[in-house]
Amino acid sequence: MLPPANGMLHAMPARRTLLACLTVAALLTGCSYITGDRSAGRADGKPTRDANTSSGALQTGWMNVRNWIRVNLLALDRTSPKVVTVRFRLTNTGDASFHTGDKLSYTDYGTADWHATAVTLVDAQARKHYYPLTATDGECVCSVFDDGGDIEPGESMDFFASFTEPPGKALIVMVPNTPPFLGVPVGDKPGPVEPGEGQPVRDAAKLDLEAPKILPIVGVSRAVDGSKEEEVDDKEVEVRLSSDVLFALNKADLSPRARQVLTDVAARIDRSKAAVVKVDGYTDDTGNDAINNPLSRRRAAAVRDALTGLVTRDGVTYQVAGHGSADPVAPNTSEENRKRNRRVSVTFAR
Repeated sequence: MLPPANGMLHAMPARRTLLACLTVAALLTGCSYITGDRSAGRADGKPTRDANTSSGALQTGWMNVRNWIRVNLLALDRTSPKVVTVRFRLTNTGDASFHTGDKLSYTDYGTADWHATAVTLVDAQARKHYYPLTATDGECVCSVFDDGGDIEPGESMDFFASFTEPPGKALIVMVPNTPPFLGVPVGDKPGPVEPGEGQPVRDAAKLDLEAPKILPIVGVSRAVDGSKEEEVDDKEVEVRLSSDVLFALNKADLSPRARQVLTDVAARIDRSKAAVVKVDGYTDDTGNDAINNPLSRRRAAAVRDALTGLVTRDGVTYQVAGHGSADPVAPNTSEENRKRNRRVSVTFAR
């Protein structure tokens, strides 16, 4: 049996983390990954898996690479105030040398050394993506190795990475090219982390640290029937309602189907903590501003009026605006994209 071949998220530097709806759903509700041992004899001469090498690991997975690389998640501990550290072990169970440097590092990190900078944490409840801490000396608070971290067949190497402590009690550990380790509890083990052989000590408690890199996770989903799109981050929800579903052509009177769609939105608002709901109308780029701007404003007002009667929670106020063809969510280069741009967006705090 081969190691899992499903492609997993490889964390890369970005202004913010954008995950498709299915990926976010997997992070929030779980997805397939490998745990325990995979001991089995092989008739083709490949190495067998030794069950003892996985003992003591919180979880075990396999890198989606050509080599047979086992990933043992050893610990996720609070190692100093407001700092947690991931420790994991890579074992080469294949028959060729394995170069870990470009698997665990950003190749553009800026120094000649390799760093375990591509290992990250996800707090799914808070919708936050955490990157390893960096000290003011320019090095990460993680495993630093200058020889590429080559692991020969049958050998293992330990690695670590330290992070600002997320608020969640059970986190997702992301190791590149490996299915995510889900629901990992945070333990307590104060003191510096013992680095792997040949790696320098990087103790967050004794280093001057840069501001942590923590990015929001943005989940995007689209209804199968095209009635709405939804974007959710760590702070707010934006529901983009299709004007083609809500209104007739060039009209601002709600259709019979609109009530069902808006009832669902109202229920989301009732469950939220929002005190202010923004309702913004948009059109595509056909027509002109003299038509599109007032039409988008009237449509936003119609949605506001309907939500006022459907939302049952007290203390909610509404802000209404029409923007015409401004701020398209997709280029107006096809009818499908124009349909997406003809919308009324309802935005509120989570």
